[in-house]
Amino acid sequence: MSPLLRLPRELRDQIYFTVLYDADGLLYKQDKDGINRLCRRSTHRSSRKSILAALRRALLRRAFPRSRTHRSEINQLKYVCKQLYKETKGLALPQNRIILEDSRSLNAMEQCVPLFHRWSMLRQVAIKCSSMTFETDYGKAMLISILNYCKENVDVSVRVHIPYWSQADPNFVPRGLSYLFALRKQSALIKRLAQATSVSYLLDAESEQVRMNVQVPLNLRWVPREERFNPSLFERNIRRHPLLSSSSAQAAIEGLKELAEGWFMHGL
Repeated sequence: MSPLLRLPRELRDQIYFTVLYDADGLLYKQDKDGINRLCRRSTHRSSRKSILAALRRALLRRAFPRSRTHRSEINQLKYVCKQLYKETKGLALPQNRIILEDSRSLNAMEQCVPLFHRWSMLRQVAIKCSSMTFETDYGKAMLISILNYCKENVDVSVRVHIPYWSQADPNFVPRGLSYLFALRKQSALIKRLAQATSVSYLLDAESEQVRMNVQVPLNLRWVPREERFNPSLFERNIRRHPLLSSSSAQAAIEGLKELAEGWFMHGL
């Protein structure tokens, strides 16, 4: 018997959760054999991490020489033996954010609701799809299904990346304020900005594309296209923006940088 299986179950569970966690989230994608799996997203890891990964694979091969694993899948333990399959099945779901992206056969929204019903332990999802998904009536219908599921399951958290809301756009902040009004009916920041400047263009056509006519639950969050905030890019765009670069606008909305950074962390 392997030394791992000789450990108490409590210690094994701690090891499983450590091995199956990835801070970058897991991508649900089709593997080379045509089967959808939860895979690590990081393809270019540091040399230290690469060495550790190689050692981990070598130890697994020595401990379980007959095992056959899929390198891209995060849970390679389940291919070792029946006991590890039983003990680790589904453990990657509750602690990781699962990223859904458009594929050739299904868009990210189409994948979401069936996965919730199939995987009861799924808790965190990020949806990244093309702008076409938002613009079609079918995409909007799928979004309503996701919204209703979030209403009924408050322990589930869904992040929807708005494909045309990018921090590379100098209008990133005005668009964010427009989405905040369109999706959450929060107009305090727009009104404050309107008292100091002209903001009639804030409520543009693109905000209409993600406008919801029903109340959006707080566990359904709206985030920019990118996943990480870029402070230098943000500062550069603020200096280039004719409205936000003015002292009156910055006085009206204190902490512009913190506001934008919060959109990446917590969403709208």
